[in-house]
Amino acid sequence: MLHTESLILEVFKQDDLLKMGLFNQSQTTPTLRHYSQVGVSFLELKHLSLEMVGF
Repeated sequence: MLHTESLILEVFKQDDLLKMGLFNQSQTTPTLRHYSQVGVSFLELKHLSLEMVGF
């Protein structure tokens, strides 16, 4: 029998960081959630995005 399980990906911006967490659907209300975070230059992302669309 095939068992499938849904995952929830949370990504949010905090200052110059992106924080990400991946959870099983059954873990939607855990007491403690684990997140990874990475520093991001949102100004550079905007500039690169504008280059890609040709503005």
